Amino acid sequence: MAKATGKKRKASRNLAAVHAANQVAEAEALLNAGSIDQGRALLEDVVAKVADAQVSQVAKYTLAMLHLCTGNPSAADTLLASIGMHYRLHECAFLSHGADLAVADPSEVARHVQVVDAPVVDAVHAHFAFKFDHITSPFWREHRYGEPDVGYFSYAFRDCTTSVPSNCVEAWIQEHLLPYVRAAFPDKADAIAHAEWWVHSRDQISGHQLHYDTDESRLTQEHSLNYPLVSTVWYIAPGQSGAPTLITDKTFGQDASVSKGYLVFPQTNRLAMFDGSLLHGVVPHFQRNDDETGHRLTLMVGFWNKDVASSAFNAKHLTANMRLPAGKSTLEWPAYLEEMPPASSPSPSKATPVPVHAIDGPLWVEISHASDGENAAVVVDSSLLVGKYFIPDLETLDADIAGLLSEPSAEDHAWLVKHVQDDDDHPRLAQILCVLHTWMRRGGEYADTAGDFVLELTAHCAAAARNLRRSKTWASLVATSLKDEHAEASTETLAAIAWNVLKRPSLNPNYTDWFHTDDMVEALMAAAERDDDCVGMVCGALAYCLDFVPNRKWVVEGLCAALKQLYEDQEADDDFNGHLDIQDTEDAIVAVLRGSSSDRKKLVAALKTCLQPYYKGDVRAKLQGAK
Repeated sequence: MAKATGKKRKASRNLAAVHAANQVAEAEALLNAGSIDQGRALLEDVVAKVADAQVSQVAKYTLAMLHLCTGNPSAADTLLASIGMHYRLHECAFLSHGADLAVADPSEVARHVQVVDAPVVDAVHAHFAFKFDHITSPFWREHRYGEPDVGYFSYAFRDCTTSVPSNCVEAWIQEHLLPYVRAAFPDKADAIAHAEWWVHSRDQISGHQLHYDTDESRLTQEHSLNYPLVSTVWYIAPGQSGAPTLITDKTFGQDASVSKGYLVFPQTNRLAMFDGSLLHGVVPHFQRNDDETGHRLTLMVGFWNKDVASSAFNAKHLTANMRLPAGKSTLEWPAYLEEMPPASSPSPSKATPVPVHAIDGPLWVEISHASDGENAAVVVDSSLLVGKYFIPDLETLDADIAGLLSEPSAEDHAWLVKHVQDDDDHPRLAQILCVLHTWMRRGGEYADTAGDFVLELTAHCAAAARNLRRSKTWASLVATSLKDEHAEASTETLAAIAWNVLKRPSLNPNYTDWFHTDDMVEALMAAAERDDDCVGMVCGALAYCLDFVPNRKWVVEGLCAALKQLYEDQEADDDFNGHLDIQDTEDAIVAVLRGSSSDRKKLVAALKTCLQPYYKGDVRAKLQGAK
């Protein structure tokens, strides 16, 4: 009976979870239909009563989105904290109009995004509204658009500047869009060789996840990252919600904590053009029913250089950058799109420039969590990360791509050391550091490989060391790994990385120093207590954090033990190659003595004792000369 009763209880729980999931789906349908109050009530009921963790997280996620869309960010943050989220987009990203937003400085925003209204005459616009009508166009039906097993797909227009267009989209790209893009981004005009186009017809709440436009074939097959020169969005129909396109100034690998965000609000026959390497998307919006109905219809084009990959059309496996179906197709849509739009001449100078709205303040808002750590152990359901509007950490924005990229090579290391010593924002450096961070978080051999690379890079590339020092995420990764006795990365390597970072000159006051903190010192001390092999490296890092170190004598003794071993190795080995290690250790001892005027005599006495018989001559002169 006990077993039967247990099965009955489990079946009851499963039925309750299914019922709750159906309630969430019903609530989303209500929100999509504009029935905001009914949808909210249903979600609140699920949050209050449902025990199933996964269903509850989905309900809280959707309800938080609704709170942000209706002007209640504090209620949203409470829900988001309870499901393990630590960052969200600024509340302005959830607005459906720009009345309360500042207009971006054109001189600042023009290199990122430009917008014009009425890029084509009404007759041309009407042609595309008809050809891609959500109900009548065979394009959607024959692509099975919106089906769960149908992912992203797009079409290639090779040699778009010179080829004869084969359908109305290609004609529009060549005759209408290309002149606007060339005028907006003249520095990229000559490099444009190919175009990639795709279309979306979306309901009110689906939005579009934050993402980078990439050459997906080369990303998945060659593990390399390539972007279009320019990306564009043409709003054929804005839809009901008014959800803006969010375009950030963030490129892959760059620090998201300092990202800026720009909003382009949809209007009929509006064209947005932006740098193709930027992170962007559409945040879902919930809005009450009004007079404007219908799906949001947009035609996107990415302009590429000569290197973009394309593939053959495959109706059973739709993918990115496909060539059009060859020969006479059994499909209806290719012939349907062959009808060309009415003839008209593009005139970029006559289109109406549109101000771009800027989000005031940091794009990503950190969510406050209760000090009692109530939500610390919450595991975020991966399905909630698809949109990337709410995230557990900022690395989530780039982690999916970083996990597909190739292992950084010796050639990468040599190139960075040679070319980017003074360029902290170099894209190649940002990309490599992002990959290394992702690998270190994976653990195992990935962590060891990445740790060794970071150690060498921070030793020889000042820009890399500065990037880590001003990065909260890198500091958190190093400190957390040092504290974790089960961490797979070498504590000696981690402490050495901290030493490489901290020995560099202090950062510009405009940046926060995330390594020079009591938390990092605590992590280093924990590692030293757990692993004797890393004591020398820990003391090297602590030499540059003296304001957080109570026992400076212990630091000197640890450094002296390491230095003495290096001196002995140098004497015993004709091929000794640790001269840089000697220099670093001597410099660290000098740093401690210079920063410890009150107890200098005690530290010098420890130095003499620990370094015998090497404390003489040049060694003594250098170390004693510390003022």
